Amino acid sequence: MIFQGTTNPIAELLTVLEYCDHIFSGFLLTMWLYAWALMMGFFLGLILATLRQYGGWILSRIAIVYIEFMRGTPLLA
Repeated sequence: MIFQGTTNPIAELLTVLEYCDHIFSGFLLTMWLYAWALMMGFFLGLILATLRQYGGWILSRIAIVYIEFMRGTPLLA
């Protein structure tokens, strides 16, 4: 079924431009969270890989348990 209302493209563009500052701040927040999660994941992975390889018996087992638990947890997307 075709939309029956009349739309004005200029009015829609003005509405989007009205909220442009909110959209941009949301974009910046998303990029900041992405960069933070990327760095934290990298360093956590580096630490866990080092502990798994060279951490001795106890630390190696702790790292293995954590890694295997995270690998076995399904994504909640």
